[in-house]
Amino acid sequence: MGLFATLKEIRGGYPGGWKKYSHGKASHRETPPFAQPTDPDDRRSNIPGAGLKEYWYPALPAKDVGWKRPVAIKIVDEDLVFFRDKKGDVQAFWDYCPHRGIYLSWGQCFFKGFLTCPYHGATFDGEGECVEFITEGPDSKMVGAMKAKKYPTITLKNMVFVWMGEGEPVDPKEDIPAEMFEGEETAVFSTFRYWDCNWMVALENTHDSHNAFLVHRNAIRVMFSARGDMGGRPRTPLGYRSRLINNKMAMTEFDNGTVCNYSAENNGG
Repeated sequence: MGLFATLKEIRGGYPGGWKKYSHGKASHRETPPFAQPTDPDDRRSNIPGAGLKEYWYPALPAKDVGWKRPVAIKIVDEDLVFFRDKKGDVQAFWDYCPHRGIYLSWGQCFFKGFLTCPYHGATFDGEGECVEFITEGPDSKMVGAMKAKKYPTITLKNMVFVWMGEGEPVDPKEDIPAEMFEGEETAVFSTFRYWDCNWMVALENTHDSHNAFLVHRNAIRVMFSARGDMGGRPRTPLGYRSRLINNKMAMTEFDNGTVCNYSAENNGG
C-alpha cells in the first residue's frame, strides 16, 4: 500500500472510513432489503412476501439438466433440486434429504436416472422413493421407508415448469401460455434476467412507471420513446389510460409498435 493510500485510511478511519459502511454492510449500489407493509389497508400486507405458490412456474431450460449432476434453484423461497429420471424426464425434489437434511443438489447421479445424497448415500428414484442406502448396504431399513418431497414438473419447448402449490396441480394449460403446447411449427425462445429485489418491487416498477422519466432521464431510449414502451407506459402523463370492462381492468400497451391488449382482475386499484 502506498504512503498516500495509508494516510487516507488513517484520516478516514480503518478500514476505508465511514463511507464504506454508510449503509451498514450493504453497498450503496445494492438494492435495499424489502420491507413488506404491515398496514391492513395496504393490500401488499396480505400478499405472501415470497410470492404466490399455487401456480406452475418456469424453472430452467431442460438442456441445463444433465445425467451426472443435479442442479439447484430457489423459487418462491423454496430450494429445489432437478435431475433426470430413468426415462430422461426432468424431476424436481425439495433440496433437502429427508434423512439428515443435507442438500441433495450437492450429491451426484451415480446411477443413471437416480439421485444420491452426498452424506450417507440415500438414493432416490424419479418418484422420490429411497431405493438404496449406500452406507448401510442392501439390507438397509431406509429403503422403501423414506421418501423425498417431490414437486410435479412438465417440460414444454425445452422449458421445465414446476408446480409450487401445496394442493393438487391444476391443468398446466390453465397457467402456461398456449404457444408452449403448440407443435414444432411454433418456436419459443427464452432468456433469463435476474433482478436483485423482491418480486413485488419488480411488479410495481413494471406497472407503475412514473420513475422512467427521472431514473432513466439520460437514456436515449427514454428520450425517443415518449409514445413507446417507456414514455407511454400506464398512467404516466403521456401514457394510455386504463378502462374498466365488466369489472376488469383493460389496458393497451405498445410493444415494438404493435398494440397489445390484456386484462387483469380489478381489486380496487
